Formats: sequence, C-alpha cells, structure tokens
Amino acid sequence: MNLVGGVIPESEAALEKTCSQAGNRFQLNLLARLSEIPGIHMSVTSFRPAMIFPRSSLIIQFPRKKYKLGDYEQSQVWFLNVLILKQITMAASIFLQLLVWAFVHRRHRRVMLVYNVFSALSIPTLLAAWATGSIAVALIADTPHGCYSYKGIKGLLERLDYFQQTRVMRCFSGVICLTKQTWDDFAPGRPGLVVEGGINTDEVTEPLREVNFALAEELLHNRVCMYTGDLSNLNGIPMLLKGFALVADPDVRLWLLGRGECESVVLDAAAHDPRISFLGFLPNDEVRALQRRVTVLINPRPSQQEFTKYTFPSKLLEYLQSGTPVLTTRLPGIPAEYYQHVFPIETETTEGIAEALRRTLSIPTAELREKGESAREFVVRDKSWQAQARRIARFLHSLTDGSYLSPAA
Repeated sequence: MNLVGGVIPESEAALEKTCSQAGNRFQLNLLARLSEIPGIHMSVTSFRPAMIFPRSSLIIQFPRKKYKLGDYEQSQVWFLNVLILKQITMAASIFLQLLVWAFVHRRHRRVMLVYNVFSALSIPTLLAAWATGSIAVALIADTPHGCYSYKGIKGLLERLDYFQQTRVMRCFSGVICLTKQTWDDFAPGRPGLVVEGGINTDEVTEPLREVNFALAEELLHNRVCMYTGDLSNLNGIPMLLKGFALVADPDVRLWLLGRGECESVVLDAAAHDPRISFLGFLPNDEVRALQRRVTVLINPRPSQQEFTKYTFPSKLLEYLQSGTPVLTTRLPGIPAEYYQHVFPIETETTEGIAEALRRTLSIPTAELREKGESAREFVVRDKSWQAQARRIARFLHSLTDGSYLSPAA
C-alpha cells in the first residue's frame, strides 16, 4: 500500500506553520498502525508542506535522500514552489513516483491511498492507478467547505478547486470519510467507510508530567475550563469568551491554548478578566498533561457552518482520551454514539455557553470524574488507531478481492 499525502515527523510539524498538526498526526498514526497488520507493506509518497514563494524563500523543494518515518522509507517529491507551477510540478512528480512504485510491486495487489483530494494529489493518483491496474482509494479528512472566500482573482481558482475536489471523490474505487455526510453527498453509491479518526493508546497510559507551579496552584484552588486547538472564528472562540464572561463565579478559570487569528481577541479578553489565561502554543505532551488535570474541556465550534457536516473535530477524540469531562456543541459531523459520553451545549449563544458552563461546573466532582472515565473507556475500546486501522485494512481488502457488498460505517 502506498499512502500519498503530506506527512513529516511530528517534531518538524510543530515548526512548520503551513503543516496541520492534526492532519500530520492522523497520517502518522494511520501509517504506524497499518504497518503492524500482517500482509500490509506500507510505502509513502509525500510532499513537504511549504509556504509559496515569495512568502517562503524556498523556490525549489528537493526531496531528502534518507528520510525515515517509522520503519518505512518515505519518498518525498520535488516541486517548484511557485503559484500554479507548484501544483503542476508536484502532480507530475507524484505520478512518476507512483508509476515506479507500482512497477516495483507489480506482483502484488496494489492500493494507492491518497490523503485528501487536492488536485495535485488526487489526479496523479487516479491516473497512476488507471495506468498500472492499481486500486485508488481516497481518505477524505478535509473538504473545501468553509476555508475559501471566493473573492477576486484568487476566488476563481478557489471555485475551480472546489469543483474539482467535490467531483473527483466519486472517481475512486472507494472512499474513507470522517463523516457519513461527506460520503452521501459527494460519493453516493461508491464503496465507503466512515472513520472519524483515532486515539493513540500509548498516550492514555503515559506518565502524568509535571506542570509549572502557577498553573498547579490555579488547578488546586479553582475549577478550570480549557480549550485547546485553532484559535479561530470558525471554532467559536469569540462566543466562548463572551459566554464565559457571563459566568460570575470568581473561582472559575478559562485557559486557552493554541494559535490562530483570534489570538489578539483572547489576549484582550485576558487583559479585562483575570480569570482568563492564554497559555500560547505548547508541545503535545504538555497539552495532554493539562487536559488530564483540568475540570472541563470545551469544544465551542458553532454547528450552523456548512463545513461542520463534513468534518469531525479531532480535538474531541483528544479530549475524550484524557478522561476529563467534555462540553461540546452538537455538530452534525459527530455520530450520535458520542453524545452519551459528553455534556452537550444545547443553545449556541453566549448565554447558552454560560448556562452550559454553570450547569456542568455545578455537578459534583465524583460524578464529573465518572463521566470522563466512561468516555475514555469508550474511545480506548472503539476508537483506538489499532481498531480503526483494522477496519480500514478490512475495507481495502474487500475492494481488492471484490468482496465488498454493503456500506460500512
């Protein structure tokens, strides 16, 4: 199997602004667990994320010679890092590498699994699969909904990309989607599988690392609510801040971690309310340590946005694996089975956020802890990367041997 995507070591992803850490971890975890399954030999054809020239000084991205991800070699592609030429040269490089890979493995059943259906990835993958008699499968973690403004000349390219991405999904032999809505709307009738993501069980059992003295003191004397992730309007950060301001309890704290367009809004709120703290962008192990210690974790993403039908919030799985109770809006991309393990925000207004916080924080500590532990048991049992990789492997096997009969969810 060959995973086509943009994946780099996690230590480097934290330093690269154009790299989605959530998407990178998704690919790394999937690679690690699929490679553990007997009969699957993993290869990787990947590009290195980079800001387009002149926002970056890089004009030509050359592949590294010996680049390791786990126990398998990664083939990095080269490209000209200039608008439009980047997509064309990247696509050509991916196509050629896949042809070589397919020839080397010509005596085996071959699956080309592309992570997301951007033009520079999906089109060369489909062409290479057709030319070599391989199976092409799309793993759709992101759709263009919600990330384009469609304004000016750039908007024309965005519309073309939207058209391409939403049409090309039905050209694959199978699709793996984060939500059933993506499958139903863009690849109806195609073999499919719904996989929201997964958790790394090693992180669940890792030793609880220390936090600094000031944070430990706040945790000792207050009930702490925390948000971790992208600080953006799309994730409801302004609404969360305004809602928290309506909670009058002086012994309640709100911590926010991450980076994004709303950093200045968070800093302004913290300047006016000493109960609010912006902790910045921290390494993943430090984030997990705090997630396991606070009182409540919050996912305030508004559900009215169209893209919420086609995305599953990766932070929700991270939250649930911490064993800390979770307060979340009712997003259409979250399967019903999750809601018995979380506290829902029923009304998506500032007062609705405040009421949900008051209601949740009034619950006795023992009951909150029981809710969090039950949620952790649920995701460890049903949503580990080991379990999800086995489901994906069975699905891909059903495509290669022709045994796929009915929709899998």
